[in-house]
Amino acid sequence: MSSNKVAIWGAGMQGLVVADIFRQSREFEIAGFLDDQNPESKGQPFGDSSILGGSEELERLLDSGVRHLIFAFGHNTTRLKLTNQVSEMGFDLVSAIHPNAIIASDVPVGRGSIIKAGAIIDPAVTIGENVLVGSACSVAHGCVLDDGSRLSGGADLAGSVHVKRGAWVGVGSTVKERSVIGERAIIGAGSVVLQDVPSGHVVVGVPAEYLREVYSEEI
Repeated sequence: MSSNKVAIWGAGMQGLVVADIFRQSREFEIAGFLDDQNPESKGQPFGDSSILGGSEELERLLDSGVRHLIFAFGHNTTRLKLTNQVSEMGFDLVSAIHPNAIIASDVPVGRGSIIKAGAIIDPAVTIGENVLVGSACSVAHGCVLDDGSRLSGGADLAGSVHVKRGAWVGVGSTVKERSVIGERAIIGAGSVVLQDVPSGHVVVGVPAEYLREVYSEEI
């Protein structure tokens, strides 16, 4: 039935991962993929479905009864920006949680969030909207992941870490307990964070140190 169909916005590797999650969870039927980056791809097969076109297809999807949508791309600011647009149109943002993720029973997961295989999320964690939690991430008790934040694969957060809106913790990084990662900050791959990271800063290394300010287009 069309009421159980979901459109996946993003026809890249993240889109394939999200489609696989839905097929394994059997929660939604995939209506197709949206891709604004490559207009020439419209109609092409992708991920055992097809690319429907770009954002111009949103009204047609609604008219056909497709109300569920999820963003399957990594750019944090864009995911947050588009949320209000599609919600006002009448779409219901849904989450994709892999059956092999381990999530404590008291953890709220905001709409539009993606939690990949092997993630382990302890009790008393809060996950906002449009959060990406990569494969094999570990999120210890008391952590807060604000809207639009992103943990790449293998990231390890100790207890009571606060990852603020739109921040990005890179692949294989470790963050010390009670640290605060400021809005739109970036933690470089493999870094070890031992202190708070100010908003808009890029930090890298072991221990992580300031590298530069975040470029406006990169997150």
